[in-house]
Amino acid sequence: MSDKFDELAKGMAQSVTRRGALKKFGLGLASAVIACLGVANQGRARGNNSACSHWHCANGTGDWDAYVCAPHRPRVPKNSNSTCVLIGPADCAYCNYQCC
Repeated sequence: MSDKFDELAKGMAQSVTRRGALKKFGLGLASAVIACLGVANQGRARGNNSACSHWHCANGTGDWDAYVCAPHRPRVPKNSNSTCVLIGPADCAYCNYQCC
C-alpha cells in the first residue's frame, strides 16, 4: 500500500511546465463546456419521454380544449360531470415544451 502512495507522491512532485499545465487546464475546461452543452441539449430533446396530447373536454355548462403531457388525462373536478376525449398528439408549443 505504501508503494502506491510513494508512486503517487513522486508523480505529484514532478514539475509541470506552464505550457503543459495550460494545455491540461484548457482541455479540462473545454470538456466541461462540451459536457454541459450536451447534457442541456439532451435534456431539452428528451423532456420526460412523453408527448403533448390534445384533449377536448365538456360538461353541462360548456366545453374546452386541454393540452397535457401524455399519457395523463386532464384534471377535472370530481363532481363536475365532465368528460374528456383524446383528440391526438399536439405541437410541443401547446405544452410549453415540458413534454417533448
